[in-house]
Amino acid sequence: MVGDAVDQRTRLSNQLTAVLKRYFPQAIVLVGHDVDRPLACDFLSKWPTLAAVQAAAPATLRKFYYAHHCRHEERIVQRLELVRSAIPLTTDAALIQTGVLQVHCLIGQLRALAKAIQKYEQRLSQLMDEHPDAALFLALIPIPDFSTPLAGMADSLAMRIPAKSVGFGLYFEEYKPETKRGCMISERYARLWRAAD
Repeated sequence: MVGDAVDQRTRLSNQLTAVLKRYFPQAIVLVGHDVDRPLACDFLSKWPTLAAVQAAAPATLRKFYYAHHCRHEERIVQRLELVRSAIPLTTDAALIQTGVLQVHCLIGQLRALAKAIQKYEQRLSQLMDEHPDAALFLALIPIPDFSTPLAGMADSLAMRIPAKSVGFGLYFEEYKPETKRGCMISERYARLWRAAD
């Protein structure tokens, strides 16, 4: 099931983070902390060591970030400064070489898993579209405009719908007043909901 694949992605991401912390901890900041994302996998494939990324021209790194839709100028400048001023955690060639091998292995697995999860998502979406009672199921849950926070509805939803256990995978995060966050709904289901209208 897709849940198992997502759990596996989390395990692989945690393993990748642990490997990077042993020889190239700056990479975690340089890729934005989400090591399972395409940006991180592509970055670590190109520059698996601090020495490799420091050898790259700043313009090359900037172009890489832009190509991966990372255009926040302040963040890019901070990352470029980190690359310029970073000191290696270790210079032990054996530790670095084994780390690079592990990183490449984990990246390959994360990429394969990302494709599998995408296929799961597409198939679930297709099955929902084909289901004869799809409109009925989607109509059971009032879903407002997705461009605005659902904080105002969270309390009323919490009374009727338990968090993290909504049919067909719709996910409602419990409202937390201290963080001003409301309900989160998967974009896939947002598309299904809009299509059902």
